Amino acid sequence: MEAHAPKRALLNPRYEAETAVADYIAEVSAELSILAYRNGLPMLAYVLDMARLEAESHTDKKKS
Repeated sequence: MEAHAPKRALLNPRYEAETAVADYIAEVSAELSILAYRNGLPMLAYVLDMARLEAESHTDKKKS
């Protein structure tokens, strides 16, 4: 386990899997948001961006 992992990582063996899933959801929702925006679906793009932000809040690294 990485030295900079939060204390909850030591208590929760599923921590790494959960953050990996959240990271994947953040990446996919970002791509889908771009696709929605480029195809005239701004509300869907907005919702997907909100999903991305929520997923990023559950990952070790926040994208800026």
